[in-house]
Amino acid sequence: MEFLSFMLFCFFFFNSSVALDTMTPNQTLRDHGETLVSNDKSFELGFFSPWNSINRYIGIWFKNVPEQTVVWVANKNNPLTNSSGVLRITSSGNIVIQNSESGIIVWSSNSSGTSPVLQLLNTGNLVVKDGWSDNNSGSFIWQSFDYPCDTIIPGMKLGSNLATGLDWYLTAWKSTQDPSTGEFTYKVDHQGLPQVVLRKGSQVRFRSGPWDGVRFAGSPEIKTINGVFKPIFVFNSTHVYYSFEEDNSTVSRFVLNQSGLIQHIVWNPRIGAWKDIITLNGHECDDNYGMCGPYGICKLVDQTICECPFGFTPKSPQDWNARQTSAGCVARKPLNCTAGEGFRKFKGLKLPDASYLNRTVASPAECEKACLSNCSCVAYANTDVSACVVWFGDLKDIRRYNEGGQVLHIRMAASELVCSLIWSDSKNKKTLVFPLMMVISSALLLGLVVSWCVVRRRTSRRRALGVDNPNQSFSRDIGEEDLELPLFDLVTIKVATNNFSLANKIGQGGFGLVYKGELPTGQEIAVKRLSEDSGQGLKEFKNEVILIAKLQHRNLVGLLGCCIHEEERMLIYEYMPNKNQTRGTSITWQKRFDIIVGIARGLLYLHQDSSGYMSPEYVIDGLYSTKSDVFSFGVLVLEIVSGKRNRGFYHPDHDLNLVGHAWKLWNEGRPIELVDVFMEGQSPNSQVVRCIRVGLLCVQLRPEDRPSMSSVLLMLFSENPMLPPPKQPGFYTDRYIVETDSSSAGKQPCTPNEVTVTRLQGR
Repeated sequence: MEFLSFMLFCFFFFNSSVALDTMTPNQTLRDHGETLVSNDKSFELGFFSPWNSINRYIGIWFKNVPEQTVVWVANKNNPLTNSSGVLRITSSGNIVIQNSESGIIVWSSNSSGTSPVLQLLNTGNLVVKDGWSDNNSGSFIWQSFDYPCDTIIPGMKLGSNLATGLDWYLTAWKSTQDPSTGEFTYKVDHQGLPQVVLRKGSQVRFRSGPWDGVRFAGSPEIKTINGVFKPIFVFNSTHVYYSFEEDNSTVSRFVLNQSGLIQHIVWNPRIGAWKDIITLNGHECDDNYGMCGPYGICKLVDQTICECPFGFTPKSPQDWNARQTSAGCVARKPLNCTAGEGFRKFKGLKLPDASYLNRTVASPAECEKACLSNCSCVAYANTDVSACVVWFGDLKDIRRYNEGGQVLHIRMAASELVCSLIWSDSKNKKTLVFPLMMVISSALLLGLVVSWCVVRRRTSRRRALGVDNPNQSFSRDIGEEDLELPLFDLVTIKVATNNFSLANKIGQGGFGLVYKGELPTGQEIAVKRLSEDSGQGLKEFKNEVILIAKLQHRNLVGLLGCCIHEEERMLIYEYMPNKNQTRGTSITWQKRFDIIVGIARGLLYLHQDSSGYMSPEYVIDGLYSTKSDVFSFGVLVLEIVSGKRNRGFYHPDHDLNLVGHAWKLWNEGRPIELVDVFMEGQSPNSQVVRCIRVGLLCVQLRPEDRPSMSSVLLMLFSENPMLPPPKQPGFYTDRYIVETDSSSAGKQPCTPNEVTVTRLQGR
């Protein structure tokens, strides 16, 4: 009798519980720790709750990654509110998730088939098959890979089945706690030349550019890495999609996060954490669709971000010089569809948006002819995946790259073409010799004249600015970097700053003083005069100048030049008026928050000194990493929120610096008291407290405790983030206080060797 009972128990147990990676209609998966596990133990399916949420979802995650990372969610828009959920497959082949208490079905796959089997494959794909058929995708009744969420993994597709109309695209989670449909989508647009487009609602934010046979032109970072990573693009009459393959030893994913960033992330088993490899839209050119306007080219290789191509000029020069570039560029010589019009070649570009694909034309010559014969055609290109691509109307969202990119031929008036040989109809080719020699001679003469004009113009410009060149080696180094950066003489700078008068002093940093000045031309400048104990030699100064000259951003003040005289080292910037005591209220909380986010995006881009911002590991051990930048960012956040500087901060009740003061208020449950008095009543407390918390997380003493900049952006944009509690910050120290007998001196914060530190008010 006992043996019979045992056999009955085994029979019912094995017919009602989940067996490894498969389920049949007589089995269920309950929310009591039951899961499906792929045969190779790579993926697991079961019920889960997002961080700090009580809602329950069916999801798929990496089995061998300690940090649960969900790659697919079934009922993302219809969660269960308790652990009464049950997953099963019906005899008709429909997957259902229902509340076992009420019987209400919260999600179903709407699939049907005979003798269905539900299986979690080694690829992470959840499929419904007819019977125990093989794992060929053609035999699947239904598969989760057809319905991506915010993540694609190897084998998944991003694109469209043109025959069935099925689209595969990513949708960001609403927040870290809520996997329901968010506001960002990343989807292949196959109207014209196929490309992947990021949208926020209906607004385009970023596009990948077309496939060039190796990678997307707008995402040159994504390329084949032999034996490790291989991107795939298919474009034919029935399918257009992007996918990728990787080495079996690699665990990676592409994810669209809540703030709209598209990241390629790889699991690093050595450190036990996910590592951001690429952020596709982390550059300023990629985060602002069409920021340079019609015909404008966005670039990140020179001093300016936007440029007009040859033959074009800014539509609004005044706005363009002020870096307001949305109006774009216009042709110097308008097209009128007359004889002599032709095309100029531009290399290394992300092709413009809104193209038209002409499949009937094959060769480049035929493509050029087809465009030239249509008066509305303004440009053409030949790509590796199609015959001919043409554009009508304004060219939008063009970007230039240092490497990679594609070739674009822009239509221009005859007078704008650099060289045009008109071939006669004569069969006697000898008639070309004399005209050809004349053209070549004229071109050489023109080149000499242009070179002389350029040299003369640069010389005149230097004289007008009062610029001299006392250091030939420095000038040569700048020239080798292709930077047109003037060298100012010391006399000019002394005159401009009234001999470095204290009245002209507007600031002080860890490496010197800053003075306001005015050049003979009337232009206002800011002069950063490095102190002798800054530790910089000539070589280091050269490297800094070249780096700053190359690093241009719309939120950075422009570098005009530099000055070297004996031991003097100076940088000359554009002068930008800042706040004063009477204008403090003009900087609203929204503006401050925008500044915080802008800096975060800039640092995220830089990852691919001022002593008040240095990280402890850099000061103490000389170790530098991206987490050092995170520390500096955290200090800036606290400064922006409080309206006070970390360096020279003074509080009447204690001797802590600004970071220590913020840490003290946080531990006492009074973080809102850190807020600038000018912002009282105008800032949302939840957002301000979130920024303070993010700032404190960034200044934690241990680098490994600080978040990455991509995580920081996610924290800033998440409405209800579950953030870890901050730990003790770096440089959390009291300062010595020196009492004096002078009634005017009062308490002055200073370092242990009694060198006073002046507290400066923002100008």
